[in-house]
Amino acid sequence: MNKRVYKLMFCCLALGGLGGGVFAIESPPSTIEKIAPVTNTLNDIDSIVNEALDVFNVPGVAIGIVVDGKVVLSRGYGYRNLDQSLPTTENTLFAIGSCTKAFTTFMLGQLVNEGKITWDDPVISHIPEFRLMDQYSTYHITIRDLVAHRSGMARHDLLWFNPEFNRSDVIKSLQYLEPACKLREKFQYNNLMYTVAGILIEKVTGQTWEEALSSRIFIPLTMLNSNDSVKESQKSEDFSMPYAEVAGEIKAIPFRNIQSVAPAGAINSSVSDMVKWIQLQLSNGTLLDKHFIYKETLQEMHTIQMPMVASAPDEEVYHFGYGLGWCTGIYRGHYYLHHGGGIDGFISQVSLLPQEKIGVVVLSNSSSDGTFAVSCITNTIIDKLLEKTDVNWIEKSKSQREQIKKAQQERPDANNELISTPAHKLEDYVGYYEHPAYGIVQVKLENDQLFAIYGEMVASLSCKCYDIFNGKIDEALLDKSTIIFSFANNTSGDICELSIPLDQTVKPIIFKRKADNDLFSLEYLKQFEGVFGDKPLSVEVSLRNNKLFLISPGMGGETELVPDKRSKFGLKGFPGHSIHFILDNEGKVCELLFIHPLGSLSFKINQ
Repeated sequence: MNKRVYKLMFCCLALGGLGGGVFAIESPPSTIEKIAPVTNTLNDIDSIVNEALDVFNVPGVAIGIVVDGKVVLSRGYGYRNLDQSLPTTENTLFAIGSCTKAFTTFMLGQLVNEGKITWDDPVISHIPEFRLMDQYSTYHITIRDLVAHRSGMARHDLLWFNPEFNRSDVIKSLQYLEPACKLREKFQYNNLMYTVAGILIEKVTGQTWEEALSSRIFIPLTMLNSNDSVKESQKSEDFSMPYAEVAGEIKAIPFRNIQSVAPAGAINSSVSDMVKWIQLQLSNGTLLDKHFIYKETLQEMHTIQMPMVASAPDEEVYHFGYGLGWCTGIYRGHYYLHHGGGIDGFISQVSLLPQEKIGVVVLSNSSSDGTFAVSCITNTIIDKLLEKTDVNWIEKSKSQREQIKKAQQERPDANNELISTPAHKLEDYVGYYEHPAYGIVQVKLENDQLFAIYGEMVASLSCKCYDIFNGKIDEALLDKSTIIFSFANNTSGDICELSIPLDQTVKPIIFKRKADNDLFSLEYLKQFEGVFGDKPLSVEVSLRNNKLFLISPGMGGETELVPDKRSKFGLKGFPGHSIHFILDNEGKVCELLFIHPLGSLSFKINQ
């Protein structure tokens, strides 16, 4: 799964690495079926893979190759654990990220074959509580739209970076998320829509997505090493650590738990298992004397459903569309199906040439230069099998990497302009800011430094201009990312909301400021009760059902006070009006200040 919200925010993986040769080790014993002349075409694959590990500073990879229904190679290279010098094997578990999507669509295809759904069923017919911000889309979006990335929904990937966000929250959140375009207007990659597809599987089968995955694919296909969570993966005796460049060095980083969006990218697998998945894809849906899916359904999944913006970074590879869980394109004149996966510390790619009955899977444990390593290894293998050897993919990938680095260095950084003093005191920005889908962003002050916290991510804030701050992300993969945090004031000049551009395809996300938690406590509210001023102009503040009420003839009787911050409250139904309780030197309420658009009125407390 492409995690990159902050290079959307996150879409470009960080680049960098160590010096030469530290990851290349002698390959462990492999599973190879001697198929001439295929085997001869791969006789130098070990040296090529080890060179790629060296050049792109990737600790380890595992490779699986299927030709004409046979596994011709299943092998690990380098290390799955650098600290313990544990070698990568064919059974080493890697997170495969968005390569998971094809598994989700495969289960949907099985349900189509069983007559339980059709690809063009409206989603709402299976999930009645399903709602999008756009009403037309709510009632017309189909299952096909979900998994062909044509929903129009912006990615909003940061949602699942919050550990408190769970799968049930997806359906609740969608109605508050702005779309990037109209339904079926253009290709718009979206992990949340695949999560909806997984929820639909749960609704139709009565099983969790995880249970359906196991019973429908893993067990009958004997993919017995594979699992659906990072916690389960770490129970294995042979799993890879995730790695990335941190402060110029390749280091192990924390696993990313993405169970909230598992149908989009949570599978962990090995090449010894993934070659079985490839065999199934290339065998018209029947394998191990078991029928998994109709040939016609599988072909529909492999057929373009939504055009993409044509991309051709290499003249040899042309990507033009998306099927149902698969990217479609042309590889050097051959019809080409593939899908990549990227999640913290892992990059993967599954590639199919159906007409040539060729399949390749490459799994890696680096999300820094892992993309380059996986791509050049995949392309080199395919070229060898097609007997095309005129492109040096390692050198080509090196050149692409350098071009990207140069572009990043030359990119003007408008975020460096700082002023020394913000528009408010730093403590005025402190508080909790809430969005109905994204949840809570906390802004706190420590040692004269503001921090913004969202889930497990922390950004240090430095003033750029008045109420606008640069946020530097304190996370291994995102430490070079800068996000703009813009605070806004209400008519009284108080900070009332926080705006953050979390997705470049839609307007910034607005987080409304919440009242401090203790403003709702009975003990705290009691101190404001009393009579203020002299009759006939006196007002009374009364506490009832954990709420404060202002009783004033001039306000038409009784008005609820809405907590704002500390000793300040708004008046429900009266925009621009507020009540500010003044405290004496002992911290006791001594005065009520009534603020309104034309000025203010002061009422001393009656003792």
